Amino acid sequence: MDEATYRSRDLVLKVVAGLLAAIGAGFGLYEYVDGVQRESKRPYWERQVALYFDATSAAATLATSRDEPERKKAAAEFWRLYWGPLAVVEDPQVEAAMVEFAKCIDKQCPQDQLQRLSLALAHTCRNSLRTSWKLTLRGTEGETRPDEVTRRIQLARRSSCQAALAA
Repeated sequence: MDEATYRSRDLVLKVVAGLLAAIGAGFGLYEYVDGVQRESKRPYWERQVALYFDATSAAATLATSRDEPERKKAAAEFWRLYWGPLAVVEDPQVEAAMVEFAKCIDKQCPQDQLQRLSLALAHTCRNSLRTSWKLTLRGTEGETRPDEVTRRIQLARRSSCQAALAA
């Protein structure tokens, strides 16, 4: 191999090595910045999870319990979250599901309608978490699409209208 070929191959290898090092450094920097950003959002996300669980727990208690003191306590917790901390972290879909559940409480809907709306709220919270955390939650492969949640809310509304007409 002559000197010119050796030098050109050496130059190509050095350029490729330099490019690979630059790509590796760029990827490392991207990972670092992404990690810092995710860590800075962690307190918000953790609070969002806690509030979503509190809201769905209060809704589920209202929808399933027959114990009046327990229902009264759950209603107080639901309204506290509705008018306060949940509004800080909820997305528009969770807000809509909370409003529908609140309307149902105000109208004193039947238990089965509260149950459907409680489940719709829980699924909406799950979808919100999946979106905000940009992840796939294990055990949620049968995800409830937003249009399915909307259908369930509409079904619950129809049930209350039919019950009102029958009365």
